Amino acid sequence: IAQCLVGSEMCIRDRYVGQTNNLERRKKQHIQDSIHCHKGHEVSYNLPFHAAIRKYGIENFDFEIL
Repeated sequence: IAQCLVGSEMCIRDRYVGQTNNLERRKKQHIQDSIHCHKGHEVSYNLPFHAAIRKYGIENFDFEIL
């Protein structure tokens, strides 16, 4: 589960809710997917959530379990 905590009005209300059984592994995968556009994984790279990570920086996201 990730919540964008950037002070920008565009981002402050955005939420991404995902599902995983290993939060740290999934967080690392989101980081990798947002940085590297792997052949065959262009769709993942271009997801709005990964674009937001590139724009605002991973340090501005809070990953938490609901």
